[in-house]
Amino acid sequence: MKDSMKYNFLDEMLERTFDNSIFTKYLSFTNLMTANLRKKQCEKRVMNLEQEDLDIMNYIKFLVDRNDSLTVEIGHLKCQVEVMQKNNNK
Repeated sequence: MKDSMKYNFLDEMLERTFDNSIFTKYLSFTNLMTANLRKKQCEKRVMNLEQEDLDIMNYIKFLVDRNDSLTVEIGHLKCQVEVMQKNNNK
């Protein structure tokens, strides 16, 4: 009888240890999955930010080109105004 109580106690202790080990592995696994999900979300965010940067750079290039073309156009208009003013003064 005493031996069976010892075996029952040992069996109970082993079961608790086994359950604890399984739970620890489960927590480790869920932490790993969470870290992987966070990594994927961060990589996706970086890709989105890089695309936004490219869009902004393209828009800046457009504005610079537009500014250059308008500067040239303003120069032509100033010349035309000067010519018209000279013609009016004659």
